[in-house]
Amino acid sequence: MTKKKHLYEVDLMRCFFMFGVVLNHVASTFAAALGNKATPAGRFLVSTHLILHFPRFGFMFITGLVLFLGYWGRPEKQNWPVFWKKRYIGSGIPYLFWNGLFLAFLLLTSGSFSWNKWLTG
Repeated sequence: MTKKKHLYEVDLMRCFFMFGVVLNHVASTFAAALGNKATPAGRFLVSTHLILHFPRFGFMFITGLVLFLGYWGRPEKQNWPVFWKKRYIGSGIPYLFWNGLFLAFLLLTSGSFSWNKWLTG
């Protein structure tokens, strides 16, 4: 089996999307610190923050592309139950663990915790 060529364009796109994430966080921090969002500067920051949501979709696209290229034409790797088990163990369990830990932290630090407030707020 021949080794697949490294796609440097994917690395470039990842850097571009990472820069977009950082820029989005900076814009949202400035917009939150700005008291009056009705000013021209406030409207600019809020609209910039909304426009900069593209990295989320870019990362989803890149992830799908990399998975597709990694599994395309390799029948030995197309074992879907093993694929989903690895994803669940590598991503799903840590996600559930850290969310549970955060919820436990909220329960311990908040004297008036309610499920209704947590789900809606």
